[in-house]
Amino acid sequence: NVIVSDNTGRVGGAMMLQTSSPTMANVAIAGNTVYIITGIYADSSTPFLSYCDTYGHVPDDYGGMTDPTGSDSNLSVDPLFFDTSASETLDWDLHLDTASILIDAGDPDVHADAGC
Repeated sequence: NVIVSDNTGRVGGAMMLQTSSPTMANVAIAGNTVYIITGIYADSSTPFLSYCDTYGHVPDDYGGMTDPTGSDSNLSVDPLFFDTSASETLDWDLHLDTASILIDAGDPDVHADAGC
C-alpha cells in the first residue's frame, strides 16, 4: 500500500513517467499540486494500475494515457485521510478515516503480512 500526496510539479504533479511500464496496485494518489498537466503523466509509457485511487488533480488526474477509472478496480474518490490539518505534512495522519470507501477496497490477493 502506497500513498502519493502533497507533491508539486509542473507536469505530473504526483508522477511523471517516461519510457516506462510500471505496474501499480493499492496506491492512493491524492492532494498533489499540478501547475500544467495532470496528476499522473505518461510520456512514452504504458503504466498498469489496479486497485488504485487517483483523486483531485486539476485539470485532470491522467495525461498521456487512458484514464483507468472504473476498470481493474480503479477509483477516483476522496480517500478521506484521517487528518491533514497540520501545517507540516510530516505531522499528517494518513490513515483512512472510518468513512473512507477505500477501506477493504484493495487487491484481496495482497495481504498485510506479505511484506509489501
